[in-house]
Amino acid sequence: MAKITCKRVEPIIIEFEDETFECFINVDALIILNDEFGDLVALSNEAIKNPYDVGAKLLYAGIKTNRRDFTLDDAKVLICNCGAQLINLVTDAFVRCCGNVGGEEFTKKYITELERMIDQNKKKV
Repeated sequence: MAKITCKRVEPIIIEFEDETFECFINVDALIILNDEFGDLVALSNEAIKNPYDVGAKLLYAGIKTNRRDFTLDDAKVLICNCGAQLINLVTDAFVRCCGNVGGEEFTKKYITELERMIDQNKKKV
């Protein structure tokens, strides 16, 4: 008898007064990411230099799994509205889904770069 153990994918829920979005970073989302943006390892490496853009792509793919009319521009607006917390959530979900694509060193670099960008944005405000 063959047995497989699966982990349930918990959605990331983004609530506004008039609308709610559910983001599922799962195999469907990975297929969307690969089809529309190319190699997932390259996407992971890009995240270090541009976490907001990659965060929007992850969010886009995760929401597109259940809302086919959702666009990358919609995702960019949500990322701008919700900021680093949402980027952290979608990145964490992506890493859990893929199984740490970039390894521990990637994760450290990514977090460092994200913190640098957040500090830089705080100084501008």
